[in-house]
Formats: sequence, structure tokens, C-alpha cells
Amino acid sequence: MSAPAHSRDLVLTRELVIKDEVTGAVLGPKAMIRADDGGFIIAGRINSTQEAWATKTDAEGQVLWRYQLKVKDQLPIGQGAEFNDIAAMPDGSSFACGQMPTQGSYVPGLLVHLDKTGKPLSEQLLIPEHGPAHGVANFNACARWGDGVAIVGKVRQFHGGGRNDTFYWLLALDSSGKRNGSA
Repeated sequence: MSAPAHSRDLVLTRELVIKDEVTGAVLGPKAMIRADDGGFIIAGRINSTQEAWATKTDAEGQVLWRYQLKVKDQLPIGQGAEFNDIAAMPDGSSFACGQMPTQGSYVPGLLVHLDKTGKPLSEQLLIPEHGPAHGVANFNACARWGDGVAIVGKVRQFHGGGRNDTFYWLLALDSSGKRNGSA
């Protein structure tokens, strides 16, 4: 069986490998988006340290800034902080979304707002209100929505006795990462 004709048009023009500056470990990307200035913002998790990371490059692939969310507590392997998606904003800032497992019984959704130089403007953990003591929440995707950002994710609450509830989040935030202009 031959490949479709359009596959011959795909040409790899550049390869970019981004490594952790301290350990030299290759970073595990989960999302990449083209910024308005022609550069790229890439995000994911460093598997060796279990830290969420984001990096901005220019259009040529030169790293402009790096951000790592430091994990304060040692977590079991496979349960580190992770960015699943990133949204570039018109002012050059970006929102990275994912999850932040903790030593507690609830995995909160993670939302970080970075300025145009990669400095955090806010770092938020979101846990559903009125939820039971055990559960998992994460943000799967975030995207520019008008002047703000929309975030979608899933929450699973564990009630015991094999009973679980699952529901979905859709958050629309303004350009500063606040709901309805409030904190």
C-alpha cells in the first residue's frame, strides 16, 4: 500500500531539542502553540524532576525564556505537575494549564499565567467547591477566547464503595486570569 500523495509534501525544516538547564534531561513536551510574534511556546513536564515547564522560542528556535513550576514535596513517580496545553494572549502573555498532584487526597487543576518574559503573574490551583475529600481534577485544554482564555477539564470525585462522579469544567477567564473580574 502506498502513502497518500499529500504525505510527500510534508518536509521537516527544523528540529529543536530543549533540555533542562540543570540536569540536561530532555523535556517532555505536551503542547505547542505559535505566538502572535511568530515564536513558539512549548509546555509539558520534566519527567526526571516531575515539574511542569514552559519555554518560549523565537521563530528561529532560539530560547527566549524558560519557566519551571518547582514541586515542593516529593511525589510518587508518575504524579508530578504537568502542563497539558498553553494559550498565547495578544499582550504576549500566556496561560499554561494542567494538573498539580499533591501529597493530599485531591489532585487540583493547575493554571499559570506567564508574562511576555516568562515570569509568573499568577499560579492557581483549582479544586471544585463542595467536593468530597478525594478526587482528581485537571485541565486538558486552554485557548484564547476573545480577550480572555477558556479552559476545559475533567473532575472525578471518589465517594467510596465504588461510587464515583465525573463532571467537566469550562471556565472563561478575563485576560488577567480572573472570573467575572473577581479573584
